Amino acid sequence: MALFPGAGFAELAIRAGDEVGCATVAELTVIAPLLLPTAGAAQVQLVVSDEDASGRRSASMYSRAAQPDSAWTLHAEAVLAPGVLAPGTDLSVWPPAGAARLDVADAYERLAVRGYTYGPAFRGLRAMWQLGRRSSPRCRCPSTPAWTSADSASIR
Repeated sequence: MALFPGAGFAELAIRAGDEVGCATVAELTVIAPLLLPTAGAAQVQLVVSDEDASGRRSASMYSRAAQPDSAWTLHAEAVLAPGVLAPGTDLSVWPPAGAARLDVADAYERLAVRGYTYGPAFRGLRAMWQLGRRSSPRCRCPSTPAWTSADSASIR
């Protein structure tokens, strides 16, 4: 099985926002990994709510096996907002105040034991901090991108 990358959920949220006039992904929470089968297909569904009083919308990303009676699994939730949000995170304070540094030295090996293997293009995690339920990673992009053209991607 292949693991759908977390950036793919961000891409889905950005594209959904574009379709409904929300230019900003204000929040994105990945709830469960999306494992893509090596044979057969998976159905993916993106549900976008009506806008609230502030113009924001929620988006939920689901998948299921290609069989019609399969249950849907929630993988990610996003909050889509119109316009550009005012900066709310002061990145000059990094890591976030009060966050505990996590050991990521053998993170990919620990994930592999659980069945999640990452190729070189997806091994950018360098450090991670946790504050409550929120994680803050430090990542490095690969020197050679996994795609040949960024023209079709919203994340660059």
